[in-house]
Amino acid sequence: MKNKKLKRWWAGAVLSFLTLSILTACGDNTAAPATNAATKQAVKLTLSYVPNVQFAPFYVALDKGYFAAEGLDVSFDYSTVNDVLALVGQGKIQFAAAGGDEVLQARAAGVPVTYITTVYQKYPIALAALKDKNIKSVTDLKGKSIGIPGPYGSNYIGLKVLLNAAKLTEQDVTEQSIGFTQREALAAGKVDAAMVFSMNEPVQLEKAGVAVDKIEVSSIYNLASVGLATSESVIAQNPELVQKIVRAMQHGLKDTIANPDAAFDSTIKVAPDAKGD
Repeated sequence: MKNKKLKRWWAGAVLSFLTLSILTACGDNTAAPATNAATKQAVKLTLSYVPNVQFAPFYVALDKGYFAAEGLDVSFDYSTVNDVLALVGQGKIQFAAAGGDEVLQARAAGVPVTYITTVYQKYPIALAALKDKNIKSVTDLKGKSIGIPGPYGSNYIGLKVLLNAAKLTEQDVTEQSIGFTQREALAAGKVDAAMVFSMNEPVQLEKAGVAVDKIEVSSIYNLASVGLATSESVIAQNPELVQKIVRAMQHGLKDTIANPDAAFDSTIKVAPDAKGD
């Protein structure tokens, strides 16, 4: 019974953020026929975090054979470097899960990357604050300590959005770079609040009995959300590869939306830490 409840808990949290997305260039969204293993094309897809339930559609596509049906041998990379899109633009990484906001910044800096499909319809970043800190709105952030992985990525951008909405600057708060330890830092009271993924740390904290308040960035401004990015050179040189990976990912996304419990089962094969208390 506990595992069933946990599945529903995670699934509901993730499901509220997922969207069905269509890339016009991909045409028919039906998976291609299965390809002999010896002829599959090796593809590296960087998820820029750790194995986690927030990547369920990708895990479903792998588990259900949708990547394989497109002739792809996909491996996931969990790099936490803050210049993933630069590596994509240089051709060192073929595909990366990234926020549309990050892609816009990269392009503004001259990095030749393109956002090719959407995974989340809502910007999934939020501020989670310990209940006893009484942070109910963005105006309550002044003077508080806020944990972020570092001054990069969607968590950092989300914080800047919240501060801007409150007419505050980064000098009005105490930013602490804590890596991806938001849950631990909040539970231990090392920070008053932390920038988190909405379907990740707040869910875990609540299950652990740590009461938090949450302010969704999307409730203030819904930025271009998490999707998949690649380089302009990959699109130009191998458009069929782009079409294949988008079709397979979207197939996994549809399955995740249709059956989130089954998607959780696929997820724990790759991210076993998502299972349990």
